[in-house]
Amino acid sequence: MINLQTLSDFVLYENDGSRIKELGKSENLHGSLQISGLGYVKEVSDVLEGNLKNRRNLTELILRWNDEASDSIKEREVLNAFQPHENLKKLEILNYNGTNLPDWVTHPSYFNLEKLHLVSKNCCLSLLSFRLLSSLRHLYISCLDMHDEFCGISLNMPFPLLEVLKLEGISRLDWSFTNTDGQKCEIFPCLKQFSLRSCGKINVALPIGNFPSLEYIDIRKCGDLVTIFPLSTHIDVAYPSLEWLNIDGCSRLESFSKMGLPFFLKSLRIISCNMLKENRMKWNLQRLPSLIELDLKNYGGVVDSFPEEWFLPPSLTHLWIHGFDKLTALNGKSFHHLTSLRQLKLYYLKKLECLPAEGLPQTLTALMIASCSLLELRCKEGTREDWPKIQHIPNLNTDHWYAT
Repeated sequence: MINLQTLSDFVLYENDGSRIKELGKSENLHGSLQISGLGYVKEVSDVLEGNLKNRRNLTELILRWNDEASDSIKEREVLNAFQPHENLKKLEILNYNGTNLPDWVTHPSYFNLEKLHLVSKNCCLSLLSFRLLSSLRHLYISCLDMHDEFCGISLNMPFPLLEVLKLEGISRLDWSFTNTDGQKCEIFPCLKQFSLRSCGKINVALPIGNFPSLEYIDIRKCGDLVTIFPLSTHIDVAYPSLEWLNIDGCSRLESFSKMGLPFFLKSLRIISCNMLKENRMKWNLQRLPSLIELDLKNYGGVVDSFPEEWFLPPSLTHLWIHGFDKLTALNGKSFHHLTSLRQLKLYYLKKLECLPAEGLPQTLTALMIASCSLLELRCKEGTREDWPKIQHIPNLNTDHWYAT
């Protein structure tokens, strides 16, 4: 072990937790190190003998506890004993059951730390805890007891370089930053991707403020969410770079915002959000000149004919309709206005009987139909009723094609 430079995964098993001391011999470790099975560590003193503090060539450290619940105080002591050298660039703490983090995890001396990944069931912490990590670019936190109330807290340019923020299981979130002069400051000036998953008790997904670099938003399984964007400055000013928006499993979501959607949005995907789809005529998609992809999936409401006239913008090139349980017909007049449409996917539309009498746009280059039993029969090649409407399309797949 003395001359060992690469050790991808050091695994502890039941009754051999004291082997962690062997790391003390590996003074030349480089690159990435993963240590698994930390629930089997018996004595904190054994970890201290491992002595990671002096491993200046380690750039990535992954600390993984067992899935089983254990002593939270001991887990914190073990994590504290694993303090690495300040040269660390990536840190992952997985299945951690301590109720709080040791000070070194968020200490500003880790000025090289670019990625931090924390998965915990019991840790009570605040997003603000990580604000002093000045080089942080990627932050992922999954925690059942995380909450934030930033109102009244003075900050000077928090998270200046953060590009990716993924939060899961947060119970409360209130982002109202002020700077040291008492004025509102930009929260995440470089943030490009934002993800929010399985967060209860949150009504508004994003804080008030401008996000000049934000390109991608992914929100899933936030059952209390009622809107995405807060009522603040004009939405086109607040989100000038937003291009992709994905929303999945938000049953109480009623609207994107009182101002609609950002002007330059390119891709919109809505899954299992019945209340939001019921208000679809208020989305005002016609004002979005750059919208090219629309994916609508799982809707249980009554739809006699879809899409409604003037619901979709002519800029659309890709349209995917999945799982509309009660859809019986497609609106031919609306399709007539989709002069840029190239790809159409129709999945799990069990009551859809036929294609529009007017046919589909001549611009289509790909049509995929799956699990639409009534429609598939009419689209068989040859003499079936709807075949003449689609035979001009170069790429056809209507033969029980598997849809994901």
